[in-house]
Amino acid sequence: MNVFRLIVGLSINTATIKIKELIDKVYISFPSFYGNQNHRPMPVPTIKMLNGDPIFDAIYDVVKFWDINIPSYYTGYCGGNGSHATLIYEAIMKVKLK
Repeated sequence: MNVFRLIVGLSINTATIKIKELIDKVYISFPSFYGNQNHRPMPVPTIKMLNGDPIFDAIYDVVKFWDINIPSYYTGYCGGNGSHATLIYEAIMKVKLK
């Protein structure tokens, strides 16, 4: 019997997809070494966000298909990831708490 099935009770394909989704969510955008060196670091998703926060998941499910450029954080475009979702999530939470 496959190790993935024994450990998590999932088929290999399902386990592989879940692992890739988690890696994509956790991926952090780092400032480019080209252009302006004064970029701020991108935020990192919290454990709460990664453990099924419905708002974070909804945001991530949309931005993961975008090409995004945030000049105040990095130079150039990259695929949407957990750091981008975190920026949007934090902005929503600020408004929600007012």
